[in-house]
Amino acid sequence: MNKRSHFSGKAGHCQQPLPEKMMSSVSFSRNKTVLAVVLAVLAVPFFSCCVCAPIVAIFIPSEIDEADRLWSDGRKAEAVEIYSRKVEGGAGVANEVILERLVSFYFEQGDKEQAKHYRRIAIENGTDLTLSPDSLQASFEREKKAYEAAKQAQQEKEKQIAIRKAQEQERRIAEKNKTDLERANDFWAEGKRAEAVKIYSVEITRTKPEEIPAVFERLIIYYHENRNGEQVRKVVQIAWQADLRLKFDSDSLQAFYDEESAAYRLRSDLEKQFKDQGLLVEINNHAQMPGKKVILVRLEFRDNLTNSMIKFGAKSDVANILKAVAESGVNCGETTVFGSFPLADKYGNSEKEVVVKATYSGETIARINWSGFLLDNVYEIAESVWMHPAFRD
Repeated sequence: MNKRSHFSGKAGHCQQPLPEKMMSSVSFSRNKTVLAVVLAVLAVPFFSCCVCAPIVAIFIPSEIDEADRLWSDGRKAEAVEIYSRKVEGGAGVANEVILERLVSFYFEQGDKEQAKHYRRIAIENGTDLTLSPDSLQASFEREKKAYEAAKQAQQEKEKQIAIRKAQEQERRIAEKNKTDLERANDFWAEGKRAEAVKIYSVEITRTKPEEIPAVFERLIIYYHENRNGEQVRKVVQIAWQADLRLKFDSDSLQAFYDEESAAYRLRSDLEKQFKDQGLLVEINNHAQMPGKKVILVRLEFRDNLTNSMIKFGAKSDVANILKAVAESGVNCGETTVFGSFPLADKYGNSEKEVVVKATYSGETIARINWSGFLLDNVYEIAESVWMHPAFRD
């Protein structure tokens, strides 16, 4: 009983739980063991990569090293196989030793195409080679020069293409931003004069004439060539009002413009002087005198207080017309003045009638010295004159 009791007591003692302090110590030991194992596992690849790999690389030769060894041992074909694979894969393209060996090997084997292929790789990558024999080196130098020349030519070609593209882009932008006047100038330069004139005709109505004298010159050229005298006179009138001094390459066109300008100058002068006297002016080419003009002037003489004053006023009007002709620059062949005045018949009815018709040659008008000319002689110098009795002295 005592033995059983002792045994059971001993057994009971073994099955009692461990004290709390001992349990904590055991748990900590286990955690440390797990952590150590994890760190060991993580350390293996780290040391393999950072420490072992370089060390291994020292003792394990690379393919290039292997190829170099094969070459030194005289096993060139095997070495070339490795060199070729490396160069074609992009490695070794700048290694002059490898490329020299490849070129030399294929040259010695009589494979000119392969030898040239690797020379080309060297040239394209800027790798200088020293080859033997001299003929092989000479081939390399020629190919290098040819390549550089072709490359330079290609670069120049690409440069010119880029310049042309830039110029075309600039042209498109400039074309997009062009004014109507610039487009019209382009049309004129291209020979599309009708299109240009359509724009010019509008432009002269919205731009100051002094800013675009060339436009007036081109309009006159165009209308003169197309025998549109009415339009020529309209353009000349605007140009003259703006006091433009237009110049033309053609002598005949310059003469035409000067004549038209002079004619407009005369009309303008007479209209200012006789604006309330029913003035009508005709300027035509002289049938018997080429280049000269026939001028016909019709006006109404002014009324006045006495007959003498009326007749004196008529003489003054005729003289002023002749003076305007002389100063206008018109190449006058002949000028005729028709003066009218209201006359009453015996029944007391008044009607305007021509009372003076006087004709003067251009030579006669040119001879008059206006600083000393007497009005009483205005009818005396006429080539022909007719007067109503009421207007005779």
